[in-house]
Amino acid sequence: MANLQSFERTEYQQVKADLHRKILDRLDLEKLGRTANDTAREEVLLLIRNTVNSEAVPLSFAERERLAREILDEIFGLGPPHRFTCRKARR
Repeated sequence: MANLQSFERTEYQQVKADLHRKILDRLDLEKLGRTANDTAREEVLLLIRNTVNSEAVPLSFAERERLAREILDEIFGLGPPHRFTCRKARR
């Protein structure tokens, strides 16, 4: 069972890395730099969701949303520690 979970994590990370590259290739970074942060995040999240949904990836809606949020955080320089501290702050 541990090997299956390890494989699934590895496969998930590979899918995430591939999608991340595709999204970065599609972004207009110059335009993004001139856009307000909240607006930029919304636009990039929409692009990520569209890209994730266009791929033949066997993930549930919740998994696709998690993947999209992880890529968004990585693009804007906010990795997993940021999400953890946000959850702690909301409690």
